[in-house]
Amino acid sequence: MQAKRRQRNMVLAQQTLKRVEATERREAWHMRIRSDLMDRDIAAPLCDSIARELVARARFDSLTHEAYEAMIEGAVLACGARAPQPSEVVPSDQEDPSRVREIERMMEAFAGELHKLDESLEVLSAYVQRMRKAPQPDREPESPHRGRQTLH
Repeated sequence: MQAKRRQRNMVLAQQTLKRVEATERREAWHMRIRSDLMDRDIAAPLCDSIARELVARARFDSLTHEAYEAMIEGAVLACGARAPQPSEVVPSDQEDPSRVREIERMMEAFAGELHKLDESLEVLSAYVQRMRKAPQPDREPESPHRGRQTLH
């Protein structure tokens, strides 16, 4: 009876730990993205919004450094690659709702494109892995199809 209770408690503890670790990872990614965007002169409120969207949609466990940098550069380009000038800054209580909606629409479209890119990279990765595992064709000098492989 106690062994079952201990086992159940261990399972519950592991599940809780996984949830906490996932939350901490999301927070760490949020802070990293926010910091990288701020280093590229993006306004702080916009950095938080972008970071929140990217953390919600990106798959960081399979993200390469190059893909991460491309994601950040894409976000910077989507923002116009500059911080607003002091004359352009509008207090948050008087913010233009149409501008906010347009930025949200752009970020949702950007996140959708990132998702498509992520899926394409997964397909390409699977294809490369299949090519690496495929048996090497016999090397016949007179073969007109030498070096060609088709994997279906």
